[in-house]
Amino acid sequence: MIRRPPRSTHCISSAASDVYKRQIMKLVSEIFEEIESTRSINQKKDILSGHKRAGFLSVLQHMFDRNIKFAIKKIPEYRPSKAPLGLEDSYLEKAMKDLRLFYTDSNVSEERMKIILIQILESLNPKEAEILCKIITRKIKVSGLTERLVREVHPDLLPEAVGE
Repeated sequence: MIRRPPRSTHCISSAASDVYKRQIMKLVSEIFEEIESTRSINQKKDILSGHKRAGFLSVLQHMFDRNIKFAIKKIPEYRPSKAPLGLEDSYLEKAMKDLRLFYTDSNVSEERMKIILIQILESLNPKEAEILCKIITRKIKVSGLTERLVREVHPDLLPEAVGE
């Protein structure tokens, strides 16, 4: 007889747990698509206020906080994941915790940064990987998602802008 842990025991880092979480949460790319397809400012605010997970807030912070500087100027070549949507090895919100490795004040070598970034990008859904690349290169634009809107919905997320 095989002994199994009680059902109430949850292993947060298990692959099955990650797949389950992704089934009940939207990917960042899906949230951005929802914002882009919504005309009403109030609906956009509702979408933003409905997503308070730390990983998503980190995405917003990295999009609009001008104090965050990345050491990587050019994204290295990588092979996009071919896994079906939602079944990738990782997801952008989870990868956000590693972004500090790519800051200008990081003690990680440039070569090691590139290796780590390739590993992260190859583990993500292609749309999520593209978003991460645009965050790092500061070229991310989401129609209808502005710094002002983020500040209104999450007033403590970003540092005060110069002149405020």
